[in-house]
Amino acid sequence: MASAVSATVSPVSAMAVGSLPGADAEAALDLFRRYTPRVLAWPQLPQRSSLEDMFLQFTEGLPGIVPGHKPRVLTDWDLLSPQLEEFYLRYLAIADGDPDALESFAVSAGYAAGLRLFLDSPLPSPVTEIKGQVTGPLSMGLALMDGSGRAAYYNEALKDALVKGLALKARWQAERLMFKAREAGLPGACAATRVATGGETASGLPSPVIVFIDEPSLTYFGSSSFATLDRNTIVADLDECLAAVHAAGARGGIHCCANTDASLVMSSTTDLIHLDVYDFPETLYLYPRELAAFLGRGGTVSWGIVPNRAAREDVQSLRRRLDRIAGRLAQAGVSPSLLRPRYISTACGLGGAGPAEAENALALAHELAAALAD
Repeated sequence: MASAVSATVSPVSAMAVGSLPGADAEAALDLFRRYTPRVLAWPQLPQRSSLEDMFLQFTEGLPGIVPGHKPRVLTDWDLLSPQLEEFYLRYLAIADGDPDALESFAVSAGYAAGLRLFLDSPLPSPVTEIKGQVTGPLSMGLALMDGSGRAAYYNEALKDALVKGLALKARWQAERLMFKAREAGLPGACAATRVATGGETASGLPSPVIVFIDEPSLTYFGSSSFATLDRNTIVADLDECLAAVHAAGARGGIHCCANTDASLVMSSTTDLIHLDVYDFPETLYLYPRELAAFLGRGGTVSWGIVPNRAAREDVQSLRRRLDRIAGRLAQAGVSPSLLRPRYISTACGLGGAGPAEAENALALAHELAAALAD
């Protein structure tokens, strides 16, 4: 009898997490065109500029931010109060339907050369879905420090602005990507109203646009060093960002590349989750009931099964690993039909890998997706 993985149906697509080594946006986008031809992402390039560090890339236009300090960013309280007032005026203008106000949350070429190149470039014919990403509020809030060295996440005024600002940056990105999808005539792009969990639009087709909320700091939840982190607050913040993505007609995802409480992620309104199941399959093993519920309501897993340093693996070894994971989850009560892969990915972003390592990992993800689709 075929295993849960090998019984998969076509199509299975390779999906990039987002970051790549190097500073050449055109070369990076070409790499994604080659190895993730169906689900095309824009490349983050942290080696191009410090502004493309994931904890800086989406701070443009947020209140009280002073780039260039260590660690990464400093919030300046002398700037914060007047900038908060201006920030909330822009926020309320968007809520009132001002079409120009959202543009104040745009991400410029200086902060994301790959995104701007992506938006200005034609989509090649194999593309059926396009993907973006934004740093999540927990990860951003723990990375930014106020003047006293305290994480911005623990300052209520600043945290609220961070959550709302990141949500609006996600919405701006989702709207721009939806425009591009409609321009290219991608299936599902013409109906911009998301009507159901799972990312269906009013046409009944899944939205071709996916925007992930990148939350590596979810690994801190439950640890003694971060005992004050509250589950309900984290989920509410994620849901605010996801609601902004959904409002643009796109699907929303959550990415965490470390060991975390996956039940927290699956209890949000996310349509997709991306987890490192190569190093941390227990993130799924520990929560079979929650996983079954998430998949049963139309949720999708992007399987981070290809290690960033993939030299010791090949298609067959990774296929066997996926079979073992799916088999164990099936034994725990998750329907094998729900475990059939739809997206195959690297375990995490490749911004810290060498150029050859990054290309090898992407190539292996591409080959594995093709093998699973046969």
